[in-house]
Amino acid sequence: MKILQVSESDNIGGAAIAATRLNDLFDKSHLFESKLLVNRKKTNDLKIIFPSSILDKVYAKVIPHLIIKYNKFKFGTSSLTMSANTSCLFFLKTVKKTDFDILHLHWVNNAFVGLDDLKSIDKPMVWTLHDNWLFTAGCHSTQGCTNYIDNCSDCPKIKESRFQKNLDRQFFEKEERIQKLKDKIDIVVPSLWMFESAKRSRILKDFRINLIPNYIDVNLFAPLEKSISKEKLGLLQETKYILFGATDPLNDTNKGFSYIQQMASRGALDGFTLIIFGRVDNIEQIKLNVPFITMNSIYDKKKLVSLYNVSEVVIMPSLHESFGQVAAEAMSCGIPVLCFDTTGLKDVVDHKINGYKADLKNLNDLIEGFNWIISQSDLNRSARLKIVNEFSKEVILNKYSVLYSNIIKFKRKHNAGN
Repeated sequence: MKILQVSESDNIGGAAIAATRLNDLFDKSHLFESKLLVNRKKTNDLKIIFPSSILDKVYAKVIPHLIIKYNKFKFGTSSLTMSANTSCLFFLKTVKKTDFDILHLHWVNNAFVGLDDLKSIDKPMVWTLHDNWLFTAGCHSTQGCTNYIDNCSDCPKIKESRFQKNLDRQFFEKEERIQKLKDKIDIVVPSLWMFESAKRSRILKDFRINLIPNYIDVNLFAPLEKSISKEKLGLLQETKYILFGATDPLNDTNKGFSYIQQMASRGALDGFTLIIFGRVDNIEQIKLNVPFITMNSIYDKKKLVSLYNVSEVVIMPSLHESFGQVAAEAMSCGIPVLCFDTTGLKDVVDHKINGYKADLKNLNDLIEGFNWIISQSDLNRSARLKIVNEFSKEVILNKYSVLYSNIIKFKRKHNAGN
């Protein structure tokens, strides 16, 4: 079976990384012949299809920046918060000349794939949702808002009525476009929270929705000797480290860095050094009462594994996660996770078994959870087993084998009926 996977990038952000890893898993398993189509290629993977003409390269580099300005003009907010749906010619022309049985979409915003493009594709499709965009007017992260159940009116992120009118119009136009695709697309979500959200939504409630978590390579993300990992990264052996990271850990308020600052100001992190990984543009904006180290976005997988393994605990005070990739990777390395009991993290962390899930936005409970984790000595094995049992190769391959087979059977039956 030939699968063409589509992602805006191959390694920029958690959704892109998840798509690339799934493509690698399929390719190595020999169950599927899988290719990955991207708009922005950052790795050296020769199997990835990306823009090669000068025009397509210019488009991939320039248009996303223009889209940010367009979204600001249309909605009065950034594209990280809200975005419209636009597309590029590269996607459609590449799909039309590529041989595949199923088209598998991932995160495809940033002017890459348009909903109208999908109408002309006569092959069955799967769409993995890595955020809430598909079932909202344009919001990537609902953060507790449930207006998408009805029509996304009175959006809390829109400050002026003229922008709300644009959003109302976009919601109904988007709903109309997506409904035309209902018989062609199967939805995949990586967590129970995403499943329930999509099922409650006005736009996707009648779609076929499947719960398949993100794949974690447990052979790569594995426990290592802490002293050896510290030596590899040039870190002090006697220092105890805690870890916090994301694509944009300081500016993305959803990731909850302010809670770590408050924990530090209360003395809860005394005796530890915090490692912050991800894009840090201005180190002076980091105000902390504990020693800290910054590391840029880490694309070297082995270095990332070593980073997890030097940590005593990974703190992930996100307010909203579709899955919880960092938490799952850390736990696969045997490192317990401290997080809020919310959204996709509910599926990854088991309270007081392999980590601690504090009440949402409850700083005191977060501090209590940190103290509880560092007082435990038997969380490492249970953290590792959780990921091996629920997110490893065999589990994910089996789920996709069943899904893809059912899709092909349904298509054949449908064609025979016509």
